[in-house]
Amino acid sequence: MKKIIVILLTGIILTGFSTPVNGPTLGDVTELTGYRLRNNNVSLNDFNLWVITNEEVFARDFEPLHDSVMHPAFEEQMVLAAKVETANYVYRVKIKRTVVNNGTLHVYMNVRKHGSTDDTVIPLTMVTVRKDKSIRKVQFYHDNVLVKTIPIVTVY
Repeated sequence: MKKIIVILLTGIILTGFSTPVNGPTLGDVTELTGYRLRNNNVSLNDFNLWVITNEEVFARDFEPLHDSVMHPAFEEQMVLAAKVETANYVYRVKIKRTVVNNGTLHVYMNVRKHGSTDDTVIPLTMVTVRKDKSIRKVQFYHDNVLVKTIPIVTVY
């Protein structure tokens, strides 16, 4: 009987340590393709990350490659964008998941080498997420390490 109790308690303890505790996940993450930066002056030493909450800023910083691209609905969505490059290499960013917790949108991403700057087009990753007025900042994580926090200031 003692062995059964020990096995059950061990299983409960191990399950408690292995179960991730997450806040609510934003399910409406949609990839946004067909855009490029208007001004390609980006940092070669850091992650270039944007949180765009209105049409004016989006139109100022990004331009469509053709007329049939999907346009974000800024009344309901905000755009998250990422671009990573160094002097010699470009990298592709993939948004894995987003989690909202205590007024913070946590964005988890992977960054993988895409090629050299000489022979590739530099990729720009953009996604739309549901706009939530309770979100006051966005934190970006690369391999679960915080790389940047961007505050969101909403004017009513």
